[in-house]
Amino acid sequence: MIAVKDLTEEIAAAGRQAFAVEDQILDSLREKKFSRSAVSETASELGRLNRGTVAEYLRGECLKAFVESGFDVEKAARVISLSVDPGVVERVQKRIHEYLQNLVEAIDRSQPWENTKEGLRPKMKNLPQRYHTHLASAAEAYYRGIWKQAS
Repeated sequence: MIAVKDLTEEIAAAGRQAFAVEDQILDSLREKKFSRSAVSETASELGRLNRGTVAEYLRGECLKAFVESGFDVEKAARVISLSVDPGVVERVQKRIHEYLQNLVEAIDRSQPWENTKEGLRPKMKNLPQRYHTHLASAAEAYYRGIWKQAS
């Protein structure tokens, strides 16, 4: 298998432009097995992105996978990691749990959903627009009791 690092810079640059940014980010993170330094290394590797941008795309992709998997963290982690390595899947699951914990902290089930929904705006601040509906869907499903955050 050929990795991006094995290609000449001209070929690598042309290849990077051919893929959507979220695909480039996920491919790089997968190559790095979602290690602690993977986000920073990916930002450096892609050049035009900062660490925060990479982290927000990862959060968005994780939320999207979580919603599309029927609110199943393990299934979402497998989709994101594309790995059979239990350590890699576990690292992604941990990130998803962290993202979800952060999300549920903004949800007040004693308030009407419309009020709670308005309170999600800060959680969307740096998240790319394309993931806002996934964040809102995950939040509403939690609010309605469709899924529960693991302890």
